[in-house]
Amino acid sequence: MPPISVPVSHDTSDLFQEGTKKVLEAIGYRIGIKEMEMDISRFSDKIKIKLLWENTGLAPMYWDWPAYLYLENSSGELIDKIMIDIKLSKLLPGIEKKTKNEIHLEYPSEENYSIYIGIEDPERNEPAVYFAMDTERKGTLSLLHVFTED
Repeated sequence: MPPISVPVSHDTSDLFQEGTKKVLEAIGYRIGIKEMEMDISRFSDKIKIKLLWENTGLAPMYWDWPAYLYLENSSGELIDKIMIDIKLSKLLPGIEKKTKNEIHLEYPSEENYSIYIGIEDPERNEPAVYFAMDTERKGTLSLLHVFTED
C-alpha cells in the first residue's frame, strides 16, 4: 500500500506568531536591569551605580557566571571592567536583587563614555548572555548609559 499524503495546515497568522514569540521569550531565565541609579559627584572621580536586577523568566540561571560593568570610550575601547557582586543562580523569577558598584571616571570629561553590562561565559572569558532589556546592544552587551560632553 502506498503512503498516504495528508496536507498539514500551519497557522501562520500574526496572532499565532506573537503567541509563539511570547512562549519562547518566557522559557528559562530572562535577566534584566529594572532600574539604575547613578550618584555623580562633582568633587570625586567616583560614580556610584546602583542596579535593580530582575528575572522575568520561569527559571533561575543554573550557573553563577560573572556579571560585569564595561566602561568604554567614544572609540569603543575598553577603559575599565568592574565585576558585579551577584549570584545569578539566586535571582529567582519574581525576585529582585540590588547591587552597588563604583566606576572611576573623571567627569565631566572632554570625551564621551558608555557603560555596558554583560554576563560572561567563564570558559571563554567573553560576554555570552543576552539581557532581557529593550536597549541598544553591542554583541551580547546591553547599554546602560552614555556620558556625553558638557
